Amino acid sequence: MCHVMKQELCIFGEIFIDMLGAIIGDIVGSRWEFNPTNDYNFPLFSEKNGFTDDIVCTVAVADALLNNSSDYGKYIHEWCRRYPHPKGGYGGRFVQWVRSDQPKPYNSLGNGSAMRVSPVGRWFNDSDKIAEQAKKTAECTHNHPEGIIGAQAVALAIHDCWQLAQTKKGEMISKEDILWKGLGQATKLYVDTPDLFNVDIEEHRNIFDETCPGTVPVALAIIQNSSDFEDAIRQAVSLGADADTIGAIVGSIAETLWGIPEWMKEKAMTYLPDEMREVVGNFYEQIELPSRITPNRIDTLNEGEIFVFGSNKQGYHGGGAARAALNKFGAEWGNGEGLQGRSYALPTMEGLESTKAAVDRFTAFAAGHKELRFYVTAVGCGIAGYVAEEIAPFFAEAAKLENVYLPASFWEVLKG
Repeated sequence: MCHVMKQELCIFGEIFIDMLGAIIGDIVGSRWEFNPTNDYNFPLFSEKNGFTDDIVCTVAVADALLNNSSDYGKYIHEWCRRYPHPKGGYGGRFVQWVRSDQPKPYNSLGNGSAMRVSPVGRWFNDSDKIAEQAKKTAECTHNHPEGIIGAQAVALAIHDCWQLAQTKKGEMISKEDILWKGLGQATKLYVDTPDLFNVDIEEHRNIFDETCPGTVPVALAIIQNSSDFEDAIRQAVSLGADADTIGAIVGSIAETLWGIPEWMKEKAMTYLPDEMREVVGNFYEQIELPSRITPNRIDTLNEGEIFVFGSNKQGYHGGGAARAALNKFGAEWGNGEGLQGRSYALPTMEGLESTKAAVDRFTAFAAGHKELRFYVTAVGCGIAGYVAEEIAPFFAEAAKLENVYLPASFWEVLKG
C-alpha cells in the first residue's frame, strides 16, 4: 500500500491519470464558484482556494475502485459524511441524500455525476465497460437519463483522449483529432456525428448552469479548443460559470491529452487531507503498469519501435495483426518467430505450452534490447482462439520491462 510519504513518488511521476486533473480543476475553480471571473490571467492558487464536494466524490469513486467495488453510492455516502463541510458545501437535494440513513436516487440531471466519474475513465479500458461503470457512478443519485449521459460522456472522453495521446506519442494533436478520435464517442451521446458537434462557448459565458446538458458539452468544446492543460483550466474557470465543476471536468480530460506541470501537481496536493492523498497515491500506484498500453490501432512506427504479432511456426502471416506486420512492418513470409524488419513474430497456433515458451524467449530478447520499444498486440486471442485470461499471465515478466507495452486486456488480467 502506498503510504503518505511514498505518495510523492507515486503521484509526481510521468503517469497521465485523469483523477489529478479533476482535483486541480476543482481546487483552481473553487475560489471562483460564487465569485465568477472572466479574467483569463486569474491567479491559479491562493489561500482562498480549497477542495469542494467535487473532490470528495471523486476520491470516493476512486476508493470504491481500489476496493474492487461497484457500489459507488456506498463510498460516496461514506466520504461525504466524513467531510460534511467542503468548500462551497453540497447541493440542496444531495445534502439530503448524504444525511439520509437510507439514501435513494432522486432523478437528478445535475453535473455532479460528470464531475466525480473521472477515475472510471482510466481504470477500465473497454468502452462498453466504461459506459456501464460510469452509469453506476451516476445512478446512485443522478439517475435521470441526462445525468447518466453526462457521466458516460466524460468517462469516454477521458479514455479516448488518453488513447489518442498514446497514439500520437508526443506529436502535436490537431483539433480535428481531438474532436473525432478523442471526443468522438462522447459527442455522439449528444449529436449523430462529431462534425455536428458545434458548441459556441461564448453563449455560455457568465451563465451558472449546474445541469449535465448545460455543462458537459461546454467542457468538451473547451477541450477541443485548448492548447495545453493550463490553457484548458483557465478557459474553463474564466468562463464565469460553475467554475469548480467545469474546471474538474475539463481538467480530468485535459490531463490525458497534455499532462500536468509538476509544480501544479505538487501545489494542488497541499490542499488535500492525508487520507485523500493516500487514496490518490494508491490509485496512481495501481494504474502505473497500464500506462504502457499498446494502442488499439498502429499504422506507423517511430525509429526503434517494434510491432509484436501472433502467427504460426510456418510463418504464414495471412490475417489480422500478422498481415499488418507483413504489409507494413517488414514481417517475412515463412519466418514464424523472432525479429524481422520492424516486427517480432510470436507463434501462438501450436498450443499454450508452446506459446508460453515463445513468450519467454521474447521476454529475454526484449530484456536484452532496451534500445527498442515493443508494442505487443493481443497475440493468441484471434485465430488461435485463446482469451486474454489464458495468454496474459505468460507476459508477467515482460510486463516488468519498461520497453514492453501490452494490450489493455492483458493489463486487466495482470492487474488482478
